[in-house]
Amino acid sequence: MWRVEGEHPLVKKVVTLTEWEWRVSKQVARWRISESAKAGLSEEKTQCGQRGSVEATRGDMVGAATECAVAKYLGIYWPMSVNSFGPPDLGDAIEVRGAEPGHHNLILRPGPDKKHGARVFVLATGWYPEFTIHGWEWGMDVMVPEFYDEKPPYGKKGPWWLYPQRELRPIDDIPKSTFSPFLWPTKG
Repeated sequence: MWRVEGEHPLVKKVVTLTEWEWRVSKQVARWRISESAKAGLSEEKTQCGQRGSVEATRGDMVGAATECAVAKYLGIYWPMSVNSFGPPDLGDAIEVRGAEPGHHNLILRPGPDKKHGARVFVLATGWYPEFTIHGWEWGMDVMVPEFYDEKPPYGKKGPWWLYPQRELRPIDDIPKSTFSPFLWPTKG
């Protein structure tokens, strides 16, 4: 398994969203919140805490914006999905995990993520206008006993797999097979 000690500045990539991209991201977050409420989804189905709270709303905005930032960096289409709960966030096999700035682990959940071990999980953090892509890892390499934690991280409900940032692979090494064959990246 690829490893690097500590934080590696060359792994991280900073993406600046335009005001328009930020506005679209916020609108996608609002649609997700609204559609979740209409569907009567429980808190466990949401990723960002108590429905209607400031934290949950900010979390949904960061989630949508980090998906947009990763798609922008990779040069692929962002489908802006709303409560799809099945298809990947991007391409054929890319899941994006977003958080506000600060030190965060890549978090995978036993329920929804367990069936997606063959997908790539990308960690991105930030707030408008700058988002940092920390790297990626295969779900199957994260979902191992070494990274399993019964304790609820960050005040959320557990258990979870918590994968350290320093262990992530560089985003530029993401396999092209995870992109849709019709959406090859435009980057070098």
